[in-house]
Amino acid sequence: NACESKKGSLNPNLPPVISITDYFGVDEISELGDAHIFRQTIRWSSYDPDGVVTGFSFKVLDADGVAIPTPGFEVLGEEGWVKHYLPGADTSIPLDESEETTIWLTKQGLQSQSNELYTTQITINFPAANENGDSVNVISEFQVRGIDNNGGISNIASKYFNAYSDIPRATVSSSKGAIDGKTIGRGVVFEFSIIDDLDINSASTEAYYYKYKFEKRDLDGNVVPESEGGYPDYPDNGWPDTYGQTPNNEITISNETPFTLSTNFDDEGNIVDSTFLYVKGVNLAGIVTSTSVTSFLVSDKFTPGTIIYFGRNAGQKNDIYALGTYHFATYLDESMSTTVPAIETSSGLRNATAMWVNAEGQYQLIGSQDIKVYMHWGWNGEYEENNPFKKLADKTLDEATNQSYFAEIVAFDLRLNGQPLYYPPLPAVGENLIVDEDGTEWLRVPISHPISQRVTLNSTNLSLLNGSLYGEHVFEARAVDLQGVSDPTPDVFTFHIYEPVVNNEKQGILIIDEEVDNSAFSPGPYIDDFYNSIISDFDSDPGYIDLIELKTIVSTQLNLFDLHYKKSVISPAEIQSYKTIIFHSDNPVNETSFWKEYESFKIYLTQGGNIILSGGSNLSTLQNKLRANGFPLLEEYFGIPLLEENVIIKASENWPNNPFFINAVSTTDQSLDIALQIPGFNNLLNIYGGLGPVSYFQENIISSEIIYRYGCKSVDSDTFPPTQEQFDQFNNLPVGLKYSSHNNTNNCAIFSFPLSYMNIEDATDMMNYILQDFGH
Repeated sequence: NACESKKGSLNPNLPPVISITDYFGVDEISELGDAHIFRQTIRWSSYDPDGVVTGFSFKVLDADGVAIPTPGFEVLGEEGWVKHYLPGADTSIPLDESEETTIWLTKQGLQSQSNELYTTQITINFPAANENGDSVNVISEFQVRGIDNNGGISNIASKYFNAYSDIPRATVSSSKGAIDGKTIGRGVVFEFSIIDDLDINSASTEAYYYKYKFEKRDLDGNVVPESEGGYPDYPDNGWPDTYGQTPNNEITISNETPFTLSTNFDDEGNIVDSTFLYVKGVNLAGIVTSTSVTSFLVSDKFTPGTIIYFGRNAGQKNDIYALGTYHFATYLDESMSTTVPAIETSSGLRNATAMWVNAEGQYQLIGSQDIKVYMHWGWNGEYEENNPFKKLADKTLDEATNQSYFAEIVAFDLRLNGQPLYYPPLPAVGENLIVDEDGTEWLRVPISHPISQRVTLNSTNLSLLNGSLYGEHVFEARAVDLQGVSDPTPDVFTFHIYEPVVNNEKQGILIIDEEVDNSAFSPGPYIDDFYNSIISDFDSDPGYIDLIELKTIVSTQLNLFDLHYKKSVISPAEIQSYKTIIFHSDNPVNETSFWKEYESFKIYLTQGGNIILSGGSNLSTLQNKLRANGFPLLEEYFGIPLLEENVIIKASENWPNNPFFINAVSTTDQSLDIALQIPGFNNLLNIYGGLGPVSYFQENIISSEIIYRYGCKSVDSDTFPPTQEQFDQFNNLPVGLKYSSHNNTNNCAIFSFPLSYMNIEDATDMMNYILQDFGH
């Protein structure tokens, strides 16, 4: 019957039963032997004969039976039992002031049933010091009791403990390293620790709190009194301490804290006195260490430096990227040591990439409404060599001297295009708005904020100043240190976003010259005049890029060759306005770097541009480079498969071997045949009466239109004739291709013989035909 389970006079509640099961303690003081380490984990078991054990209370008593606080359990309630917060209590209210407390420590989720044994534990740091903090063996008693679901309280289980602690020593440093004998700024986080030389892992090394005081001494060793610029003097038992602090092992001093540091230098920079910091540690056993003394100098002249990581004069240090419709990379270079943002498009994965620079050192990108610029900045000393890809140095170096002054960086001030950075989650109002004496406004971002060192700029905040995304943009950043001092010379990153020029808007011709000037094989003035002449019917003033010169400027003068991993140096913004690019690598045996410009040319072609490529036997090497790097440039835009081997084959690797090429035979119009220019500027060509180092294409593999075929010497030629077998091998092989792709928005042509070696009138007729076909 239900009445039988009710508690009352006929069924009195039976209290829980509790016993301590795992311990180093004893039942009676008289049984105590050698002391044990002061930190002890005590386990007990309990059960309730007719209910459920719902909680426990415990306390520690001294040898006289008086309840005492211990570290972590400082607040005592009725009869000395340790107080705890109730579940759900507001823990921001100190425990000794809160009304939401209890002496019963409950275990959430307790599911014990009647007569079921329940075991729990607690770790106690017993005292092991006298009232002066000296190490002594101290006897304490631990008591615990349980309570059941009907309010029944168990017997008290207790044990006596004899505790000891090793005597540790205190040390002083800072959050930025050791400061003893150094010169520091006026804003420093001082860090304290205690060390047990007998056992580095001992519980003795855990601090309860620290006591400290500062002192100034003049050059004769005399204490400088507070009235003369020194620091307050405290009695031995009245030093400031970190008791109750979180964390308890550091103090932060700045120009904004109640206590501040003052300089040890006069106005001329001469040392006039020194600063001493005295520290004592109190460990969890109550032992007070001997006094640690650290001396240093304080200067008020230090200022932080700021680094925007755009790779100024060091491309390998760049960590700023952009991603948009016309600014991307379709591959990740093997030398990359960071993860960059990416987006999946209908054309495949597109990765963010660094900005380009032109010959004047201007950082550039082509904009779009989806453009994103991923900024990153920091401070002088953050990384080794101020390189964000090297080890974190975590120093704060003075901007002028590069000397560490041990300060923390606490914030950054940011501006974009002459205004505080626009970032709606952290608007530039109130304490977030900093106004300089000259009226310059900044957004102040605390170092703990997600955008304190990185932010993504988009078309919205980039367009705020003048309503346009396009044009010059200026990002400014300055570090603010714990002294409250901001970088007096903020770092500035200026870059230009150019409006895209797409297919039908493109005009004119750009000539890219890759040959080193060589009077025998690639005479610069002659080749320049040649290309200017053969396009003169369509463009009398073409654009021109000397790729060798540009590469020298980018790599040597600007030291930014690493921006695009020592590959691409041509900025898409510099070439996008041209309808057609003619890229000539006309020293036929010299390796071409056309493949290295894949990243740039991919963007140009995405906009609907056209490319004409002229080379020789070096085009075979080009195909191998593209395949090795996974660059499908020739496949996508020239109709030449990427993964097939031997698609572009050398007819010869040198001048004496197979010098049989004498003209390019048009497949469309005999009047467009292009004869080799003999005599020409190259004496070997004149001697052999034909050109050896050309390439040809495998006809059954390519998908492009063949517009020129190999014209071979006859077997009865007067100069170095081919055999019949050689004539049959080379004659009529494809040497000129044309390919239209992407719904005819791209037209490309490739010649595996150097155009500048050909007859200029014939080459002009050919070029007129090509350019007209390309829509010029």
